[in-house]
Amino acid sequence: MNTKLNVLHVEDDPIDAALIQEMLNERRPENSQHTVTHVVSLKDALKSLSANDYNIALVDLRLSDVVGLDNVIALKNQNPDLPIVVLTGMDDEEIAMKSLSHGAQEFLVKGHADAHVLRYTLRQSIQRKQVERTLFKSANYDEMTSLPNRRLFKEHVENKLLSATRWGNKEILMFIDLDKFKQVNDQHGHEIGNEILSQVSARIRNVVRASDLVARYGGDEFVIMLDHRSDQADVAAKSLGLKLSVDLAKPYFIADMDNPIHLTASIGIALFPQSGPNFKALINSADTAMYDAKAQGGNQFTIAKPNFH
Repeated sequence: MNTKLNVLHVEDDPIDAALIQEMLNERRPENSQHTVTHVVSLKDALKSLSANDYNIALVDLRLSDVVGLDNVIALKNQNPDLPIVVLTGMDDEEIAMKSLSHGAQEFLVKGHADAHVLRYTLRQSIQRKQVERTLFKSANYDEMTSLPNRRLFKEHVENKLLSATRWGNKEILMFIDLDKFKQVNDQHGHEIGNEILSQVSARIRNVVRASDLVARYGGDEFVIMLDHRSDQADVAAKSLGLKLSVDLAKPYFIADMDNPIHLTASIGIALFPQSGPNFKALINSADTAMYDAKAQGGNQFTIAKPNFH
């Protein structure tokens, strides 16, 4: 392994910690030594992880404050992109499989891995995590706008509605469709149309908060699930609907084009739970409200009618 790594080692046995330090840097030139940060507890690991960037974490399952898979789960929850290798004295195939299913890239048993195997495992775990991130992005994000796609949006909303149902929260889902976008593609070509869609996605993200989820639902359709924390859902929905209508109606300037392109958007707003009890009903209500806005001439927003069936 030629690349210098910054390793977080979570181990409460000082002898094992010293051995790992020696194994990782065995026969390596002084100027390419790995940096190994050793902590003895999960609490210290989480604190160090929040303050530093690590290439990988090497974690024992028996720590001074937590024993078992909670170590892996807590680290993964704090940094989902961090590759994790479990190195423990617990030689148990069931625990090994559970570690992998809970987010670890590899499972090693103490005393069964020499320096070469350990360094190779770390390298392969980092590469495997990179592939995992690439595949996740490909499956869940729109390549052109970099927004979450329909699949990821649906998963996010379904989880949010489960929580909302449990705690009695109100939620807001918005469905946006550009008015007469097909004419832009027909007149100027798909390349210009794609540039317009990129600008639309940027404008939407600039209007909403970072905690709101914006996704490209398909074609020239965009959806938003608001991170709403107020009982006045209808007030918040109207305010955002107005802001979006105004911003999306502003001229779109394209490089090498003398005149800007003018477009507007129709927006449908569905309120949970009155517009529908689940994702399918809620998205359908927002879609219907969007078509109502379009039927009224576009360039406006409409709130879906209550639907308690």
